[in-house]
Amino acid sequence: MNAHPIIGNPNNPLLIYLHGWSEEGASAKPWLKAIGEQYHCSFPQLPGTGDIPYRPLGPTLRDFAGWLLKEIDQRFPNRTFHLMGNSLGGMIAQELALLAPERVTTLILLVTSCYFQDPDRPLSQQVLNDLLQYQNIPDAREFVISMIKNYVIPQNVERFTAAYRALEVTPFPDRRALRDRWNAVTLHNTHNRLPKLTMPALVMSGDQDVLLPPNHGEYLASLLPSATFNLIPNSGHAFGLDAPGFVAREVMEFLEKH
Repeated sequence: MNAHPIIGNPNNPLLIYLHGWSEEGASAKPWLKAIGEQYHCSFPQLPGTGDIPYRPLGPTLRDFAGWLLKEIDQRFPNRTFHLMGNSLGGMIAQELALLAPERVTTLILLVTSCYFQDPDRPLSQQVLNDLLQYQNIPDAREFVISMIKNYVIPQNVERFTAAYRALEVTPFPDRRALRDRWNAVTLHNTHNRLPKLTMPALVMSGDQDVLLPPNHGEYLASLLPSATFNLIPNSGHAFGLDAPGFVAREVMEFLEKH
């Protein structure tokens, strides 16, 4: 597997997509196909994803962002870029934008949050319990399948299960990488620093997301001086299955304005 899959014309504006906790960046390509026709889309992979060897990046998502920024610099030195992140990738995107705000043209944050736990916006205890179970399930794929009810709206559970079962030909994230990512997420908190980010931003949350409910996205958007918040209708956390067309259109409209 290419450690840094790319689609689109290299002469077009650069868009960097940061993947979620248990996905690979390339998994975003189907719903980003139309965007790839007008942008040069790059999908850096975290270590432990696919056939990319595992290596620890550090205890915090800021460490993850620092590593990714070096990877981006090696491939696209001194280039500015649109930065998009999904879930965990959205958390890392916040840290990356804070590390190099002069490089980030726009910031697109999908089904994500600026903190792990907050008394005013608590995560579902059932979801937390389910997430913590990954330590007791030896197979990473089976864990993700067990979490499906927390990822998508009910009518898509069967289809999402089938999609993950079909991924058996693709290497799944290393358990050590999943553990490191989870531990870093539990330390995530950017809300005091986000007002420093003045670039145009789009924040989107699934209206039925039980993993990171919409109030996480609303609060995140309220902290970014130039942010727009949009709900993704009829969508849980896995918008790529529930509402890929809607998200692609909203992202494209946002990018066309900036």
